[in-house]
Amino acid sequence: MNRGLKELIDRRAALGNFKSSTVQNLKRDRPMQIDALLGVIAELGTVINIDIAITRRVSLLHKGTN
Repeated sequence: MNRGLKELIDRRAALGNFKSSTVQNLKRDRPMQIDALLGVIAELGTVINIDIAITRRVSLLHKGTN
């Protein structure tokens, strides 16, 4: 297994019975903060100069459904 992946899995396991706010919102039938999550991905993609066209499109599609 990739060392970075193993470290990520170990750090997640150390959190115990933690649930992200997105999961909590899903379980409570609340808005999922998708715009914020996609926005961060798009911003990081722009900063490191990678193509984020699909992420931008998904974001626009999501905004159109809300």
